[in-house]
Amino acid sequence: MAALGAGFARAAPAPPVASGGGVLGAELAFTRKKIRSAEDRLLVLLRDPARQRERLDVLRELTGLLQKEGGLGKRRLTELRELVEELESRRGALRKRLDAQQERVRLTLAELQRSTEAAPAREAYPEGEELDAPRRRVMAELVDRSLKDIEAMRADLADADFLELKIAEERNQLEYLLQDLKEHEELLKFHRQLQADNMRKRLSERAGNLESYRKLKDAEAGVDELMGQFNARVEFEKAAELERRAASQVLKGAFPQLKGRLPFPARGKVVEAFGRAFDPASGLHVFRKGLSLDVGASQGVRAISAGQVVFSGRLPKYGNVLIVDHGAGYYSLCGRLGRADRGKGDWIAQGDVIGLTDESGSPLYFEIRSRNVAVDPLQWVAN
Repeated sequence: MAALGAGFARAAPAPPVASGGGVLGAELAFTRKKIRSAEDRLLVLLRDPARQRERLDVLRELTGLLQKEGGLGKRRLTELRELVEELESRRGALRKRLDAQQERVRLTLAELQRSTEAAPAREAYPEGEELDAPRRRVMAELVDRSLKDIEAMRADLADADFLELKIAEERNQLEYLLQDLKEHEELLKFHRQLQADNMRKRLSERAGNLESYRKLKDAEAGVDELMGQFNARVEFEKAAELERRAASQVLKGAFPQLKGRLPFPARGKVVEAFGRAFDPASGLHVFRKGLSLDVGASQGVRAISAGQVVFSGRLPKYGNVLIVDHGAGYYSLCGRLGRADRGKGDWIAQGDVIGLTDESGSPLYFEIRSRNVAVDPLQWVAN
């Protein structure tokens, strides 16, 4: 499945990132709308060989728009790289501060210990009560300072955990965008070839290729839009402080910690891998967002981890689909099911049967997403 912003028939915006994209994100979205409009006109003109001049004008316009989109995508890539560097720099500074806080706590505790051991016997002083009062005040200040350092340390640890999560998310965004730019270059080459190819005998073939690609992209855009809605709901329900706490808890043992140890949703052979691949229907190289498993007919499909079903129904190109929210912005998607046995809102445990493959034995489609960014499932499951 293709990556974000490949250019052709893109109905959904690029996946959201922590920085939000700003002006550049808005410019990319506007450019993609113009690309979609030009593609609509091109598909009409490709069916009418007599309108060659108009077709060439639209192709030139579309090529220019795709070049602009590619330039914006590269600028966005630079932004993401800078964001990751900034996050990693902040994480490094936090770690240094944590080390300094730990050293201060250690020294304070040592000072408290020495103060206690060096305390004179009370009977040695006739007026010991008055002499002891300053020492008690000093010890109280030392204890108070130590407690404040420990509290600051806890806050910084939570911040560091949150930064770890954000860095992982932005690295996923980087990988996603790199793959997308490769697909974008392939599509741009296709349109340039189309400009040079005005033979009537090939127009219908080219139109068929573009229509196949459009259907593929529209189907993916539908999933992207669903994921975006799920993430918007989660973000709306969480306050910033709650989100930080949740991120900290997740890093201590929830879904991200299961990376490399998750089960496949069903046993079978991988017949289509995640990543760049040739799509025979469109004649283009695309970026698959998931993998396909040859499981067999009417086989049980199980939940890879605990979570809540957020979608159960049919989607174009994916057939019967079930999407599970595993928390912390992670989702799994199983498609081409013969039957989905769980409905929206159902809570499930790892290993619960959520559906069956179809009776014809069509390969099971499987995705894992971090927010709206598809990640390689093979990096998450136990081989």
